[in-house]
Amino acid sequence: MKKRIFLSFLLLVVVFFILKSTVVAENGKFWINVDPSITGPFSVDVKIETNIKEPVTLSLSLALSGQKSNDTFVGTDFKRVQIIDGKGDATIDGTKKVYPYGSKLPPGNYKVEVNFYPKWPENIAAATKLGIKEAIKVGPEIQLGLNQDDTDNMVANSYIVVSTSDNKIKAITKNLSDYSNTELNTLPVNYRKEYRIVVPSDISKEKLKAVMKQLVVQETEKNLDIDEIVIFAYDRKEDSDGIYTFGKMEWCPNGNWGDVTPEIASTNNRSSYQYIYDIKDKVGNIQKDVVPTKKELEIYDSFEALLEGNPYIDEDILKERFAKNKDLSIDEIDRICIKVLTYKMQ
Repeated sequence: MKKRIFLSFLLLVVVFFILKSTVVAENGKFWINVDPSITGPFSVDVKIETNIKEPVTLSLSLALSGQKSNDTFVGTDFKRVQIIDGKGDATIDGTKKVYPYGSKLPPGNYKVEVNFYPKWPENIAAATKLGIKEAIKVGPEIQLGLNQDDTDNMVANSYIVVSTSDNKIKAITKNLSDYSNTELNTLPVNYRKEYRIVVPSDISKEKLKAVMKQLVVQETEKNLDIDEIVIFAYDRKEDSDGIYTFGKMEWCPNGNWGDVTPEIASTNNRSSYQYIYDIKDKVGNIQKDVVPTKKELEIYDSFEALLEGNPYIDEDILKERFAKNKDLSIDEIDRICIKVLTYKMQ
C-alpha cells in the first residue's frame, strides 16, 4: 500500500518557499457542539450541531463568566433556536435584552450558553422518544467588548479559547536520577497550563500580544498556583490542533521554559517572570491575494478529513474520488492545498 506522502510533500514545498521568501456537551449518548464566531464588540454568530436529529428548540444566551448563584445576573435574555436535522444557527446581540435591565454589558469573558431542556413543550415529544430526561448544557467561553489598543492595560480584540490542558510535574533543578524517592516526594509541583485560542484574522501584532498577556493575567489571578503558561494562537478553529498559525507566547521564569525552581513553585514568587512572544510575520500584514477563500478552505478541510479518515486507501485513489465529487481537477486540488498550507505556515 502506498504511503500517504502528498500533504507531507506539499508541506516541505511550503516550508522551502517560506524560508526562501524570507466545546462539546454530552448527556449519555447525546451531545451538542457550539461554534461561536465574534462579529462585533458584543455580537456573536453561533453555529450549533447535535446528534439529536428530531426537531427541537434550544436556548441561547450570553452570561458573564464567574458569576455566583447569589450575584445579580449579568448577561442577555435567552432566545430560542430551532434545530432541524441536528443543525441550527443564530446571532446573539449583547446590546439588546440585557440584564440587569437598562444596563450595558461590561467588557470581559462570557459564556455562550446553549441548553436543551427536555421539559419545554416543544421538546417533550423528542425527549420522550429518545429517552432524554436531563437537560444538556454547553457554554464555550469567549471574550467580548475589548477593543482598545493600550497593551499596558492588556485590553485588545476578542478571542475564543478553544482548548486548554494541564501538566503537573515536579519542580526539579537537576537530573531526576539525582533525587532520592524521599526528596522527590517532598518537591513541590510545577503546574503548567496550555491554551489554544482563535483570534480575528485582521488582528495586529500588538493586539495579539495584548490578548495573550491578558489571558495570562486573567488565569493566574484565578489560580495563583499556575507556574508556567504557553498560549498558541490561530485564526481558524479548524487549525487549532496543529502548529500555531498566528503566534505563540510563553510565560515563565527568566523567559526560559522549565526554569521553575522548588522555591518558585512553593512561594509563587513571579518577580523573575517574562513574556516571550513568537508572532508570525503575516500577523497585521496579511495580503488579501494570499488569503484562501472560504470555498478553498472548505475544500482543503474536506480533503484533509478524507485522508485522515481513510489511512489505508491509496492517496491517489482518494484524490481522484474527491476531485470527481467536487467537480474539480487534480491540479486544482493541488493548487488549493499549496495555497492553504502556504498561508498557514507564513
